[in-house]
Amino acid sequence: MTSYLTEDEYAALQIRIQAGESTISVPRGVARQFFTHVSNSSIKSITDSSMFWQKGLIWATIFFSVLTLLIAAIFIISSFGYWSAVAVPLTGIFWVVLAGLTYEEGSWTSITVILAASLAVIFFMAQIYSLPAFFFIISVWTYRITYILAELLLTGLIKKSYSAFDMLVEHVEIQETGSGNDSGFDSAN
Repeated sequence: MTSYLTEDEYAALQIRIQAGESTISVPRGVARQFFTHVSNSSIKSITDSSMFWQKGLIWATIFFSVLTLLIAAIFIISSFGYWSAVAVPLTGIFWVVLAGLTYEEGSWTSITVILAASLAVIFFMAQIYSLPAFFFIISVWTYRITYILAELLLTGLIKKSYSAFDMLVEHVEIQETGSGNDSGFDSAN
């Protein structure tokens, strides 16, 4: 949690961010919820910035994630016959566990490396398993990326708008990367 800053303190923080002496972050869950639950008109009225395209990107990525999961389920149903009655619910459970446990931690690079390793294994599988696995992996990766994108987009908004910073101050964390905190304010509790 960040201390409340005046506009002058925020301007000093912006300078420190540009100089590489400070960084800000927002929890990924908060960032994604911001883009999925806060209307663009509310964002624009508070920050004077439209987030229409950014919200559209997040929603399109979420839709693509769900779509690829459904495609995986269709391949399972068409390939597994009666066993799909067990395989489809298990796939859903695995997806919820993987998606639910991985959204806050890790980086774009780590999740992409894991995706690439998983996809490499698919080439050694029989096609009956490889197509559903491919779409399942793409679905989990895309779902994860929605959180990373949301964090990047919201952090960008907060870096340029005091109103956005002030609106989300309880979720913003300021990290000092320079030598000491000589900015004149307490950055974190």
